[in-house]
Amino acid sequence: AAVHFTSEDEQREAAQWGVPMRGVVIPLGIEPAPVAEAALVRARFSALGDAPYLLFLSRLDPKKNVEGLLRAFRLCAAQLPAVKLLIAGDGASAYVAGLRALATELDLADRVIWAGHIEGDLKLSVLAGAGVFVLPSFSENFGIAAAEALMAGLPCVLGQGVAIAQDVVDAGAGVA
Repeated sequence: AAVHFTSEDEQREAAQWGVPMRGVVIPLGIEPAPVAEAALVRARFSALGDAPYLLFLSRLDPKKNVEGLLRAFRLCAAQLPAVKLLIAGDGASAYVAGLRALATELDLADRVIWAGHIEGDLKLSVLAGAGVFVLPSFSENFGIAAAEALMAGLPCVLGQGVAIAQDVVDAGAGVA
């Protein structure tokens, strides 16, 4: 029997524990999505207007480094005055409230759109309309949201903790 890992990074991390095991890396698969209509997201989130937007699409959790994303977005705000940040995902209510408070503290309240959990046609529309996908996680055993963004044709900015980050860089599809 072998232990299934979803990425080489995940297998390396497990090997650091020193437990002898035979492992096999089999990446997670995703189905190609149908062509989506980008207008749906703009109709649902009118605060986007016609602005270009960066997309974060994942569970809201401290390991996802949304705080770092908000701070980085603030650093770029003057150079990208028209760009908005769409944060799609949900998490513990106290944590999400803290993220919203940080966005307000950073003077980004009017530039960050909190979409909550999305799925189906709206998720496809969000991916179709975004300019760049951002997942700055400290740790991801794979990064399925990044793979979905790549399938939608989005360039990706990934944290080095996203297990497929180096594969994305090697393919010329994003930076880590």
